[in-house]
Amino acid sequence: MAEYRQNTAYDKLIASSGEWDESKHPRDDDGKFSENGLPSSGKGDKINLTKQEWAQYYKMLGDEQHGDFVYRNEDGSRFVRLPNKIVIDNGDFMDPKVMRVLMFPKEEEIDTMLNILAAKGIIK
Repeated sequence: MAEYRQNTAYDKLIASSGEWDESKHPRDDDGKFSENGLPSSGKGDKINLTKQEWAQYYKMLGDEQHGDFVYRNEDGSRFVRLPNKIVIDNGDFMDPKVMRVLMFPKEEEIDTMLNILAAKGIIK
């Protein structure tokens, strides 16, 4: 696997927080999060969600329109939590575009990441 280079604000925040153990989060050759070092979805990659996960994703969008909470970034992107995954989209209700799917081996690791990002004010 190629050496991972921190090049995004999220990566720098997570790495500098002291609460993130990089060794527990495998990455593919491009440095993207993955399951067991296999390629993950990212810009230009096919978004790989099951039919059930797509249904959960769209249900969450509908729930948000009716007042349920979903994390958002300052640029408007939405962080939709699914089992062992976070789907990051463009935040648009009429024409949502999934930009990236982050995969995690354990649910607790999602909690850690979201809590760090929220504490730093990156997501609300």
